[in-house]
Amino acid sequence: MQNKNKNKKKSFKPCCKLIGTDGNAFAIIGKVIAVLQRHGTHDEASVFKKQTTKCMSYDELLVLCMETVNVHCEGCDECD
Repeated sequence: MQNKNKNKKKSFKPCCKLIGTDGNAFAIIGKVIAVLQRHGTHDEASVFKKQTTKCMSYDELLVLCMETVNVHCEGCDECD
């Protein structure tokens, strides 16, 4: 059995502090897109935006965010 992670291309994941952010789905989407654009990953921001429309639940949206940006970076100086 092949590991799915081996086939995924490793890409840059900017830090995006979501803790303490408005929990509204649109606020979260906007923050992630802004962070991606600020780090020059405009193509990735467009892909993320399209993928959010396919999320069927709030939980799916949060998983997509965690796959797209680094949200687990306590005490990180690079957090936006």
